Amino acid sequence: MADARMADNYKIINAIHIGDKEIVLGVDMKNPDGNYYMVADYEKNELFERYSNSLVSNNFIEIAEIFSDRLKEQIEKVKTAEKDKPKNIITADMCDSITDRDLEGEIIVIDHTLLRPEYRTETHQIVRCTGGNGARVDARGSAVFCEYLYKDENTRFERYDVLGILKKEHYPEWLAKRLEFEKAIKGNTVFEYGGYHFLPVGIVNAVNSFQYISNHTISDKSLGLWSNGYANHYGKNKVDYRHNDFYKACKNIPCDIFKCLENGKVYIPAKNELFEYIGKYKAYEEKAHTKPKRRGGMER
Repeated sequence: MADARMADNYKIINAIHIGDKEIVLGVDMKNPDGNYYMVADYEKNELFERYSNSLVSNNFIEIAEIFSDRLKEQIEKVKTAEKDKPKNIITADMCDSITDRDLEGEIIVIDHTLLRPEYRTETHQIVRCTGGNGARVDARGSAVFCEYLYKDENTRFERYDVLGILKKEHYPEWLAKRLEFEKAIKGNTVFEYGGYHFLPVGIVNAVNSFQYISNHTISDKSLGLWSNGYANHYGKNKVDYRHNDFYKACKNIPCDIFKCLENGKVYIPAKNELFEYIGKYKAYEEKAHTKPKRRGGMER
């Protein structure tokens, strides 16, 4: 009894942690108000621990039902968040040892057995070490600061939580694409427009007629890049797209076709929107085009 988990005077008899919170159910048969049963959400971090969203009752079935409903709600949240993520697990044989290795900048893997069951997948195991005393071989501390590579969040583990440094031959496809994307945006020709990163990749051949180009362009509503004047036709945009603004963002380089690094598709700037392009084009070479030329936006 001395080790019983308590929330005020309620003894916790059931607790399940899934997702971002733990749901607890407690009993206090000596409660002076007759509210013998309690359900609450529990959260804990390095700064605090707290019970919140508490409900009490003299009816156990009522409290048990609320406990069940909250648990189902958490399960649905995790199912939605993890729906399209890979479910593979990274094992020790897929990693190099961290013995006598500094970790800062390395792609490291967290031991899946230390993660909660719903998060025992590669997307939660694979992180990049950004620093911490535990990142250094000769340091006294063990903290290893990291950034997730599947999502843009930071976290902290201990050096003894690290399974190893992920071998490149075991990089999953999503990780290889992420690292390729990071490498690309460091290049001088990559620019940002409307919240996306674009790379100049092609020149439309002079032999391609306007009709050919028009027949090989598609409106891509997923980008949300069209002018305000198209709102009645396309709906609300993400950015008030302007042809001149797009070319200003790329410093007026003489290119026709641009690859969006976020989705891998290629686009051609038009007067009032950015069209996806599925036709043929000549590869853009930066050294071959030193003088910017004036361009007018095409429109179908």
